[in-house]
Amino acid sequence: MKKAKRISMRENGLGSVRIFLVRMFSLIAIGIAVYLAIASWLGGGIAGCGGEGIISCDHVVSSKWSRWLEVPVGFLAMAAYLVIFILTWFVSKRSRRIVHSASWSMVIVMAVSCLGAAVWFVGLQVVAIQSFCVYCMISHACGVIIAILLLSGIPVAHQGQDPRWLATMQQTASGSHRQKVRDQPALHAGIKMEHLATAVTVGLFAVMLLIVGQILFPHQTMLVEKEIVHHQGLQNQKKDVSGESVKKEYLRKIPTEPEHTRVPTENGLELAKLPSEEDLKVEVVSKERIVTLAKDIQVDVYAEPRLGHPESDFVIAEVFDYTCPACRVMHGFLGQCKKRYGNQLVIVMLPSPYHSKCNQHVEKDTAMHHNACEYARLALAVWRLNPQFFPEVHDWLMASKKPPSLLSAMEYVKKRIDAESLQKELAKMEIKQRIEQNIICWEKAGNKLPALVLETAALTGLPNNQAQLFKVLEEQIGIMPAK
Repeated sequence: MKKAKRISMRENGLGSVRIFLVRMFSLIAIGIAVYLAIASWLGGGIAGCGGEGIISCDHVVSSKWSRWLEVPVGFLAMAAYLVIFILTWFVSKRSRRIVHSASWSMVIVMAVSCLGAAVWFVGLQVVAIQSFCVYCMISHACGVIIAILLLSGIPVAHQGQDPRWLATMQQTASGSHRQKVRDQPALHAGIKMEHLATAVTVGLFAVMLLIVGQILFPHQTMLVEKEIVHHQGLQNQKKDVSGESVKKEYLRKIPTEPEHTRVPTENGLELAKLPSEEDLKVEVVSKERIVTLAKDIQVDVYAEPRLGHPESDFVIAEVFDYTCPACRVMHGFLGQCKKRYGNQLVIVMLPSPYHSKCNQHVEKDTAMHHNACEYARLALAVWRLNPQFFPEVHDWLMASKKPPSLLSAMEYVKKRIDAESLQKELAKMEIKQRIEQNIICWEKAGNKLPALVLETAALTGLPNNQAQLFKVLEEQIGIMPAK
């Protein structure tokens, strides 16, 4: 009996240490999978791994690759590791032959699936998402270790070995001895090669279902929010010291039209040529176009930085941050929108820095957003001093994956705007107030970046692709491609 026991343990392939390791890593993976699945489902932040950098759990968990047929992949991982955890009792105990064989087949399927899924999701983080989730990587590492431990311990039936030896013994035995033999465990019998091949094929097929499902039926990461947060702080009117309601006037040194400006004279406002920088005086905007977006946000298209003609038929506003990676992706999408819709569309730009230096709602600053306020102030200063130069500066700031250094940005702007005028403009209170108003719009959009504010809704998050953004815009505001 002692000799038979030694043979059983060797051919079973899983010793007590290996079983312990499989169970331990399974429990770790289950805990992480449950946490990430709940975070993905509820949209909450990931503790200790937020931000927008190369290490960004929030970015990974909120991406379109975080779901399979709208089910968080964390739930699928939890189920897989839970099955493995339970099966370790059936492949390690002295179970009957049929239970032992079936259990090992399921273990092989799950191990191959976990290994394939780990390779797929790590590849996605490297190539598609270009951000890494620490929790996800730990979970994938657990999956790889579990797969190696299990697959390297498969009790494969050797050539000439007949796993049906028990049936033969039962036929030759009689009486009580036959019953005793029937109850003996079949740990000596290995997994036949054809059964092993079938289990591996099923596991690979499960991985293919995962991949195909995510590609053909991607999770919709852009949300169309019909109801936005109401905020009493954003008003186009304010009270003066006498308590009377007066129109809010933004003082700026910009023309009301690209070719001309209205300048004060002794006889009132007259249409004149664009004056020189030295002669240009601060003026009250004499032309306006107030539009209401998302039923609650009022924007003066003439007063705000914009891409497009202020009298275009369709107006949308982008709430963004120059240091936000997702906003930089959205910038590329919006560039394609301008090409598709032409002069029908004007995009009002509302820079909303994600840093506590100018945004009191940011609870924790990250290194990535360190100069967010400075970039926003610089862009607004360019708009106020030289609006024709703003689209070029904006595109330059958003062109690459990361913003240029603040020093490089200042030098770029000084090519067209003298340093003294720029410094004076950056110090003005109007820019600070404009940023504060933009941040209120960011609050209304659910504190999410990027956000596109339309006439009847706000679009938050990134679209899965350019075609999706075209479709949503055409459905929501009725715009059609330019002829």
